[in-house]
Amino acid sequence: HLGLFFARHAAWNPAAVLPAREGVERRHLAAVFTRAAPRFSPVQLLMAISIAVRRRLASHALFALGSQLQRESLAEALPSHPQPLIATLDTLAELAFEARDSTAVNSVQQLACRFAEQVDQYGPQALAVFCALGRAGGSRAFRKLPEDGLLGLVPAVGEQAGLLSVSIGNSVSGSTSGAVLSPPAAKLRRERIEAGIAHEASCSDVARFYCALSQLGYRDEVLRAALSRHLTDHMSGLDPMVLAPLSRALGAGAGRGPAQLACEDFVLLHALSRRAAETMEQLDGSSAVSLLQAFGRHDLYDEEFLDGVSRHLRDSASSLRASQLGDAMYAFGQLQVR
Repeated sequence: HLGLFFARHAAWNPAAVLPAREGVERRHLAAVFTRAAPRFSPVQLLMAISIAVRRRLASHALFALGSQLQRESLAEALPSHPQPLIATLDTLAELAFEARDSTAVNSVQQLACRFAEQVDQYGPQALAVFCALGRAGGSRAFRKLPEDGLLGLVPAVGEQAGLLSVSIGNSVSGSTSGAVLSPPAAKLRRERIEAGIAHEASCSDVARFYCALSQLGYRDEVLRAALSRHLTDHMSGLDPMVLAPLSRALGAGAGRGPAQLACEDFVLLHALSRRAAETMEQLDGSSAVSLLQAFGRHDLYDEEFLDGVSRHLRDSASSLRASQLGDAMYAFGQLQVR
């Protein structure tokens, strides 16, 4: 019966709405999940966690489900189900950040550990899962790993996604644009890793990788600088929908405050303003406001961008919330002509 229930509600689909008038009462469902959790398959477990979060079940139900994330067999099964895993993480993100729920945060951390154990099995999907972990847990996501675990995991994710060419030792195999990660560990071992940005890497994927590192608070400035240079050099290939998240990520996680960007990041910010001016018609109002805020925060004045965003916001004002319009006006006020 639970299998039919899972199939009916399609919990892995974030757009699916669970009607309050149908299904099992929340209290009874929480009790069922608590008792049946040890028997759930990996996909059923992910679906049950999504349902528990979205139906706001009692915290003991989510705790019981989260405790099953420590199964050794789960790490081996998850690489075959990246989409349910990503959807579950995105569902947990709301509870972890809005409600500051420690049980949700613990579930994200357990999933991060299972991901780290089998990262080599995810292939190109490693980047999408890594980004979802960043959205769901931020700097707390990988705290259960050993002290140097994230330092070894980052190049492994980059290699799986085809973004980095990684070797252990003194030489870097493959065609790269140069970066050295020092002094990280190889996977969870204390060994030196050298890595370079692969020339064939997708610019949009590199941008998502950069955003995830910022969300996680990853502070390897050598790698971040190499990613910034690659993005600047390949800006024409960047998906316009990635511009706003990338602008918010600049400076975040690097231990710097507003208007204190590294040289490579400030050059990248200029490139973002040019790309945004070129693709303004493809941006929604919310993205335009985010870009305007980022440029205002770092005191970047680009007349062509400002002319374009002014027209764009005027045309899309009816679709924006009052708070977003207020943010836009404040950002305009921050900018000064030097």
